Amino acid sequence: MNGRIGSLSAGTIAQFLLGNESAIRAVASSSAAIWTGIALTMLTAFARSYDQTFILANPLLWLFGPLAFSLVSGTFLFRLTYGIGARGTMAHTPDSRPALWKHWRGFMGAFWLTAPIAWLYALPVERFFDSLTSTKINIGLLAVVALWRVLLMARVLQVVCQAPFRRTLLWVLGASFAEVLLVGFFGGAFGKSLMASMGGMRNSPEEDLLLNAFGFVATVSFWGIPVVVLLLAVWRWPGPASEWPGLHPAAINWKPIVAAAVFWIGITIPAQLELRHN
Repeated sequence: MNGRIGSLSAGTIAQFLLGNESAIRAVASSSAAIWTGIALTMLTAFARSYDQTFILANPLLWLFGPLAFSLVSGTFLFRLTYGIGARGTMAHTPDSRPALWKHWRGFMGAFWLTAPIAWLYALPVERFFDSLTSTKINIGLLAVVALWRVLLMARVLQVVCQAPFRRTLLWVLGASFAEVLLVGFFGGAFGKSLMASMGGMRNSPEEDLLLNAFGFVATVSFWGIPVVVLLLAVWRWPGPASEWPGLHPAAINWKPIVAAAVFWIGITIPAQLELRHN
């Protein structure tokens, strides 16, 4: 025996995505979760871009862009939801607070394992609808993915930290609202389009639709943060929250990873060849 526990099966990952308590506990305590999640997150690049942009135009961004962004996003979420929200209610002495960064790996494993939700972006709506309609559908898919991830991470924190769901949901919503505002503030492409619109220059209908959608989300986020703070103050919970469990050694289950990779590469190659010849 090598001391390793069972690896994460495709069934466990599927149950995790549906918020199953046993699956969440298995993921939260598995050392293999982070590596499995990284692999699945990298495959998200194929789902997002296989029929949109040619990989050789910018291979590093094409392959590693989703992973890099999610690294920052997940760490930001970890710091606010677990580091401030959950950890702030954990039992501790004046001289000793619960550990924080040693649990980053466990949290990110769970966060990155939400990657298959984003595979919904692969639906080839552009092949069946005009550009404006496709943009509307893609915005709808983005909303579904975002809502699913928010609810799932709130469920993960509920199970792992033994906190009420409405409180963990507020933790995740607050962090998500803050992230939206930061992305909007530092997002160059949106900024340029917004300035063009304000300056009387014409954006395409698709750009206007995206700007309106982002403006709505930014407005909700701006007003959502004080609402979250108020509700957290009103819905008091004395705690204590439970600490993230320690990670148990687990072998990486390559079968679902390889199967997913074969699937996405098989879909990507014809689409990329078509893009190359256009």
